[in-house]
Amino acid sequence: MRDLLMVFAKWPEPGKVKTRIAKVLGDEEAAAIYRVLVRRVMENLAAFSRGAGDLWLVVDPATREAELRGWLDGEMAAAGWSPERVEYRPQADGDLGDRLRGAFEAAFRAGYRQVAAIGTDCVDLETDLVTRAFASAADVVFGPAGDGGYYLVRLRDPAGCAVFDGVPWSTGQTLQQSLAAAGRAGLGVELLAELDDIDTAEDWRRAGRRT
Repeated sequence: MRDLLMVFAKWPEPGKVKTRIAKVLGDEEAAAIYRVLVRRVMENLAAFSRGAGDLWLVVDPATREAELRGWLDGEMAAAGWSPERVEYRPQADGDLGDRLRGAFEAAFRAGYRQVAAIGTDCVDLETDLVTRAFASAADVVFGPAGDGGYYLVRLRDPAGCAVFDGVPWSTGQTLQQSLAAAGRAGLGVELLAELDDIDTAEDWRRAGRRT
């Protein structure tokens, strides 16, 4: 059985992505920044795409799949991904917990041994951290983000989806509540190094536009 990394991505429609950045820099600039972040994540994960695991691009909305494929296929080619192990999947409906649960459950039904999910907000995430997550013996691995959320979550089996139960998403308590849910479910947890997401205009400035 193989490991799977799922990358959650959206169509970069102005007004629909990086809305906290848009409040300061405007919808068009925020959408352009989102495209840059996706490109950087693709570049960082090129080595993983050529390794032992598979990748799903879990995309939203499903109604823009043709445009998403055209855009992301181009980004994959530019970053040097191996496209033969990449599959597109639609995101489930609901909040982030519902979408994560839906994707993880679909991945385990497809027969994957371990599954990890990331977004496209953390430009410092490199392949070695993803590899470390898959090498862990813990039931659940989180990559903590500096804002109280997490940039990565890796599960060993469907029981790990309990970490998405009753969690307040996009708050400073997201990781802590997920850890509490893991504890209630009797799941062992390992934490990776803390990294910063780029969610606000200040985050973008602090990153020095190094992307």
